[in-house]
Amino acid sequence: MLIMALDRYVAICFPLRYPMLMTNKVMGLLTGRSTQARLKTFSTCVTQICIISIYYIPRFVVYLTTYIPNIKLNIDSRIALTMLYSLMPP
Repeated sequence: MLIMALDRYVAICFPLRYPMLMTNKVMGLLTGRSTQARLKTFSTCVTQICIISIYYIPRFVVYLTTYIPNIKLNIDSRIALTMLYSLMPP
């Protein structure tokens, strides 16, 4: 979803040059004509990135603590993280 958000950012800020910029997304993100339009689009992408982070980071932490013995997490924290991604779907 993060890639989709970045793709939409380029499509909104540079609609005419979109096919050319899709080959190099970093250049599409670094250049822009209107700072205000770019900030508006970035604010939309930030909310999507936050939602994705809230949903996937707890899953990743629970997964790591299960399969990597060096990372320890007490049971209360595991339950809290599991409830976080279970009760708040994206």
